[in-house]
Amino acid sequence: MAIAYQYTAEGYFAGPVEDYGLLPHNATPVQPVFTEGHVPCWNGSAWEQAEDHKGKQGYVNGAPFTIAAYGSLPEGWRETPPPPTEAEQRATLITAIQAHLDAFARARNYDSAMACASYATSANPTFAKEAQYMVAARDAVWEAGFKVLDEAFSGKRPVPSVEELLAELPILNWPA
Repeated sequence: MAIAYQYTAEGYFAGPVEDYGLLPHNATPVQPVFTEGHVPCWNGSAWEQAEDHKGKQGYVNGAPFTIAAYGSLPEGWRETPPPPTEAEQRATLITAIQAHLDAFARARNYDSAMACASYATSANPTFAKEAQYMVAARDAVWEAGFKVLDEAFSGKRPVPSVEELLAELPILNWPA
């Protein structure tokens, strides 16, 4: 009994099959050569090597992409995500500033900095004092944060990481 080598309708190697004297459909008696990173592909008269990136994940022109077929990598392929745009960097840093303020407010059981600030005219003196401090702290933090962002995005200094930005903001301490 002989072995034949079956291929898919597209010509890609599918596996060995037993040849009982009548060559199976989509099969050849020619044994394929296996090369790392490639898949044998029958061209009608011989095996060729097609690049095998199937299942690989990356980016094409900045968008997430998974390779679904054998062959060369698509034009615009990158294995790493593209660097963030200026708008994305700015949004990340602004979100970090707000999260920093909200975390500070949550330390006193307020839902957010905005919720805390809403108590500025509260009849409860503790709530009013904390809210007034939150309003002043919020103003100081945003003023410092926007100064850093303006300098960074005008090219006067490198764009900071979230950690670097937060380290430059005013220190927040609840009043006693």
